[in-house]
Amino acid sequence: MVLKVHNIIFYWWAPLINTYSLLVCTYIFWRVAMSMFYREPQDAGYMPSVSMIISAKNEEHHIRETLEHVFASRYPRELLEVLVVDDGSTDRTWEILEELSFLHPRRLRTFRHETNKGKRFAMALGAQKAQNEILVYIDSDSLIDPEALYRVVQPFHDRSIGAVGGEIGVVVEKDNFFSKMEVVRYQISQRVIKASESLFNSVTCCSGPLAAYRRVSVLRVLPAWLNQTFRGRRTTFGDDRSLTNFILRTHRVVFHHGAICRTYVPNRLKTYLRQQLRWKKSWSRETIIASGFMWRKHPMAAVPFYLGILVTLLSPLIALRALFYLPVFLSVSCLPYLTGLALINFLLASVFFYYTRSRYWPYLLAFVAFYIGILSWQTYYAITTIPRNHWGTR
Repeated sequence: MVLKVHNIIFYWWAPLINTYSLLVCTYIFWRVAMSMFYREPQDAGYMPSVSMIISAKNEEHHIRETLEHVFASRYPRELLEVLVVDDGSTDRTWEILEELSFLHPRRLRTFRHETNKGKRFAMALGAQKAQNEILVYIDSDSLIDPEALYRVVQPFHDRSIGAVGGEIGVVVEKDNFFSKMEVVRYQISQRVIKASESLFNSVTCCSGPLAAYRRVSVLRVLPAWLNQTFRGRRTTFGDDRSLTNFILRTHRVVFHHGAICRTYVPNRLKTYLRQQLRWKKSWSRETIIASGFMWRKHPMAAVPFYLGILVTLLSPLIALRALFYLPVFLSVSCLPYLTGLALINFLLASVFFYYTRSRYWPYLLAFVAFYIGILSWQTYYAITTIPRNHWGTR
């Protein structure tokens, strides 16, 4: 913060830019500082009946491994049922599910959409067919730790809790550059953003790889969620963030760092960019929706939420001004901007290394460059193309 004194001293030379700079610094330091107060939900010894639901489409390479990790969960068998909905796969996903159903006849229930209907309809079918108290959704390419299921349901001993998000990590693959870059990004999003949101029971997205909900709460909003429209069109992406929004309106939503799940990330640029665009469309739509009720939450949750929107929307323009407009047209050095950027990201890299001791922390620099050059600009494109729907990333 000391480095921002010049923004105050020379404030009136460029009030808008200096305001933005001070807000960004405040936002990041606030998130990091609040996350340090986060503590895992207590182990209440709570073991409700659980229905684990997996929606799959063309996951022949991962679905078997995903289910092996599910069946290795240390949770009473009599309290757990596993449901998989094949959403119109055209590969061997259904054949593999039939094989696994034969091997686990009492533990696995499978359903099939003959044609692709969309992940949301697969998730909804799972909720309708489920028989237990808590619904735990995981993605079809995600690997949960043995203790993840037990831990993710612990907060539900408090009846005011409507949803719980698990900690999502990345399966780092040797030849997958994006997995090494995303492992840093995921950790920061969990241990900084979600941890700080969880302090005030206002986690804005329970991510698809591991998210738990009260079944009665999901069934209550199911018709509205299934028939959700935006700009006159039915919404068919961003299902996890959307469902979280429906629950967050009336319940507390928290994050459990100890409920760990790792997921695969795309290994090709085209697939990765398509995934990121879909996520940004989801963020754009659901942020608009959440803006209508987040002001009713705790001020310590609401203010950073709205400030985060401002930072996301303005950051590409600020970067363009600092890295292109000022040097080219005004012969002004971009060094102050780059210095500030480096210091902020050194802080985030330090947070990542503190929690993980991982050698992948330098990949944050690669992500920052990738974000400034490409991903941040996707936000504007996402906002203008929200009505264009698409189900998956592969």
